Amino acid sequence: MAEDKKTTKPGAVPEYERRNFRRGIIVFFVALFILGSIAWGGWVLKGRLFQENRYFILRNIEITSSLGENSRWSGDNAVDDLAAIMGVVLYETNLFSTDLASMRDRAISNCPGIEKITIARELPDTLQVNIVERMPLAVILFTGPDGRQLDLKENIIRRSELRDVLGTLMVDSKCVLMSQKDCAPVNPNLLPQIVLQAQRAVPGAAVDVRPGDTLNALNGAIALLNEAKLRTKLEIKSIVMDVKTERLEPASTRKYIVRFHYDDVIGSAVLPPTDNVIKQLDVLESAIEQSIRTNNVSSIYNLMFENQVIQN
Repeated sequence: MAEDKKTTKPGAVPEYERRNFRRGIIVFFVALFILGSIAWGGWVLKGRLFQENRYFILRNIEITSSLGENSRWSGDNAVDDLAAIMGVVLYETNLFSTDLASMRDRAISNCPGIEKITIARELPDTLQVNIVERMPLAVILFTGPDGRQLDLKENIIRRSELRDVLGTLMVDSKCVLMSQKDCAPVNPNLLPQIVLQAQRAVPGAAVDVRPGDTLNALNGAIALLNEAKLRTKLEIKSIVMDVKTERLEPASTRKYIVRFHYDDVIGSAVLPPTDNVIKQLDVLESAIEQSIRTNNVSSIYNLMFENQVIQN
């Protein structure tokens, strides 16, 4: 009897290829299971070795600051204060249970006086923190058209929640607003004042600004203060500028009323807004020097007429 021959239909996959395919699928899933088991085991091991290990509980925060001994972070309560704004708890938080980037973001968000902060773990129980602090340049006041100080919406909210109100508000050279408690320990009485006078503020109006805000309306006044600091004789004591409302939009007829000391001369100047504050202060100093030479010292120097000084 003739031997039966197996025939393969045209286009059919040979049996040995089907077997190899099934084996490949099995090997793939076995490998996936093994890799998943290794990853899960590593995650569990990491938790037990690091995040759940009492050996790595935070017990100390070592702080260095750009301002050295004059720092906001050199006082007795600095470690506790910094731990609070970073969202960690001494003797409770594990060094590996919280992300360093998250701690950094919380610190900057909760304390606008911090410009930059770097955080590193030092095993077994310490955080090394380096802080670059914002240096206050001026005190900020908000007034209505009658000259009376306007309240802050933030303070209204704080009073309703029986919390402490914000203290003296200050601004740095980058127009960033800060409260006094967030700043380096600087006496606000020794800083110049920038007064934003809202000409259209209604009775009971409140200013909606918070520490951490960047007040671009202050650019011109900050430029004047920064330039004046480079001059040996000129010292600006205050700058008053008009804004439309408590929202602080610059008024259309903008000007700066500057109270200054120049050696023994005490006076005021009316300055127009300009990008060239160097030339502006050069003209003012020249006018003051001319007044001193002629013994005709004025109380007001008005530069609103194309840099032509009118003395009153």
